[in-house]
Amino acid sequence: MRTFALALAALLAPSVLAQPVLTDSSDTYVSPLFGIGSSGGGRTAFLVGADVGRRVAPSVDLGARVIGGDLTYGDGGAFLTVGPTLGTTRRLGAGVELDARLLGTATFADLGPRVGDDGFGLRRIQGTGQVSLSRPLRVVGSLRLAPTVGAYGTACRVIGYEVTGAALRCAEAGALAGVDVRFRLFGADVSLPVVAPIRLVGNDAAGRLGLFDVSQVPITGGLRVRF
Repeated sequence: MRTFALALAALLAPSVLAQPVLTDSSDTYVSPLFGIGSSGGGRTAFLVGADVGRRVAPSVDLGARVIGGDLTYGDGGAFLTVGPTLGTTRRLGAGVELDARLLGTATFADLGPRVGDDGFGLRRIQGTGQVSLSRPLRVVGSLRLAPTVGAYGTACRVIGYEVTGAALRCAEAGALAGVDVRFRLFGADVSLPVVAPIRLVGNDAAGRLGLFDVSQVPITGGLRVRF
């Protein structure tokens, strides 16, 4: 059966944990998420949601993640992920920016045959932390490229169903590397962080619930708007 997935790359951000450094004049950020997939049999899966946050003190912002949708193309698979974020951003000198961030989430889902007839319920709690360093380089006009490096760690606990073998692992840590593309648009600061997680130790296989579950890794891309 042929399967294809359509994701709006600028909007779909698998675990949009970190925002670029918020300036003191940027009070709010939003990162919309959207993805849709369709199987050859005409069945679909999707996700929709956002990360939102606000500056609450110099160099400190608080936020929340809300994502919902379908995990699979089959029957059931509905999920909802919610949780808070806490971040701090600082300029270290010589143009270098530090961003440190924590995310905690609870995922409620219908896992179908994996949990019998238990239906929709709490299936995972997860914590993720990361720290990154970047240095913006002006290209032209408001366009800047910020090479970014960092590290992340994530751990989770599954609830209400049994896992065996490699799926028992629910923690991993690794490095982050990539570039953040930043520019101004209609008075807002926009960025497209193309930053990949590089797993070094562990494996959080038990925390990966389905096709459009996007909670298990830090930034890999996505649209960020700050205003």
